[in-house]
Amino acid sequence: MLDITDRMKAVESNRISNERLRAAEILGKTGYWEWDVKTNKVTWSPGTYLVYDEVESGFTGEFSDFIRRVHPDDQRGLNNIIRWVTETGHSVGYDFRIITRSGEIRYIQTNAVAEKDEAGNLVSIFGNACDQTENKTVRNPKLKRKGII
Repeated sequence: MLDITDRMKAVESNRISNERLRAAEILGKTGYWEWDVKTNKVTWSPGTYLVYDEVESGFTGEFSDFIRRVHPDDQRGLNNIIRWVTETGHSVGYDFRIITRSGEIRYIQTNAVAEKDEAGNLVSIFGNACDQTENKTVRNPKLKRKGII
């Protein structure tokens, strides 16, 4: 007879951890993402879809599909940061704006780290995305009055 009690406990523990991660993403208005530089595919966590006000069927996973969400005035700077991370392999933090499906402008803070293989080649870039719009609104009421936020 095979005792699977420990395995069942591990599965249940993993399920609870995933539920708590999802709840933490919602509460923190944050999510995580990964960009596979070889396939050029971007994977988002459920929280990232909420940050970007997107549904899974509305995001192709193509890097260009992510970039088109970035505010036009911030695309060049973000592309420069991405190029720098891919060339140097260094970690970075960066703030930029996005335009949601409904036309809302959101302020996003992201931190990214390069992940390399055993030979030191860049494999992916992993990071988080945190919606800072509410913080910007509270701290910068002038921006809200001017319609920037």
